[in-house]
Amino acid sequence: MTEVTHTKLSEDITIPVPWGHISAEWWGSKNRQPVICIHGWQNNAATFNPLIPLLPENFSYLCIDLPGHGRSTHFPDGIPYNLLFDGVIVIRRISKHYGWNEISIIGHSLGGLIGFIYASIFPDQINTFVSLDIVAPLVKFLSEDYLSKIGGAIDKFLHYDTVKNSNDQVQEYNSMIDTIMKGHNNQLTREACECLLTRGMHSHGKGMYSFSRDNRIKVGWLTPMTTDFVRNCANKIKCRYLNIKATPYDLDTWPMYKEICDIIESSAREFKLIFVEGTHFVHINEPKKIASHISEFLLFPNCESNCANEN
Repeated sequence: MTEVTHTKLSEDITIPVPWGHISAEWWGSKNRQPVICIHGWQNNAATFNPLIPLLPENFSYLCIDLPGHGRSTHFPDGIPYNLLFDGVIVIRRISKHYGWNEISIIGHSLGGLIGFIYASIFPDQINTFVSLDIVAPLVKFLSEDYLSKIGGAIDKFLHYDTVKNSNDQVQEYNSMIDTIMKGHNNQLTREACECLLTRGMHSHGKGMYSFSRDNRIKVGWLTPMTTDFVRNCANKIKCRYLNIKATPYDLDTWPMYKEICDIIESSAREFKLIFVEGTHFVHINEPKKIASHISEFLLFPNCESNCANEN
């Protein structure tokens, strides 16, 4: 196992919630309100470990494990996950727990979707939002065959709810790495997989492990959204907004992606779209490619808006 080292100190914390706790990693001074960092689907707070040490020292960062992910408490038996709005509610709980009236967010994938929805529902209570390789709920939520898949998803949830996590295979460490790489279409490096496993597995002794996440999160996408709803959300966003898009991107979804970016640019206080070469996981595979863009955006508010043109 490759040891992950950092130039900044972090502290594991827990935040109480009615069903247990939200586990998180707090980087930097506890005397500063941190930027809240939200990971992607079936990942965890460690997804930001390679990136945070490259970001400005005069900021603190709170990297959370969403419910059912990482070290956070799973939902009670019988309760399904609604990944987007569960995340919005958790961020709201955290804000109220610490008494923060205005927050800033860095979100990757699912975390970016949660930030998008939060910024539209609470437009006056978010200052800066950095979204990594996602802008809004697109194809998976708007496809014509979505309704036909809901029944199967519900039955899958009931199956996972019955067996809980007992069907998770107990396996050797290298097999865990292989499972993650295969599950992410080989877009993650081995080092990135090892990083995620620091918060994403249980040890069973004798070199055997299982994943710590709740299997029910695999079917947490049961809330359909219309194109008009997503457009309306984008039109409500007022905060400073940086969107970093990995290339090459999906040409089929790009027109909708660009349309939402254009709406946000017209409504947000400041908007910037940056393209970087890499996979969907460029933030953990090659964090140096995006760190300078995020740092500049955090350090220099109210700079001239700049939306990069894609030829």
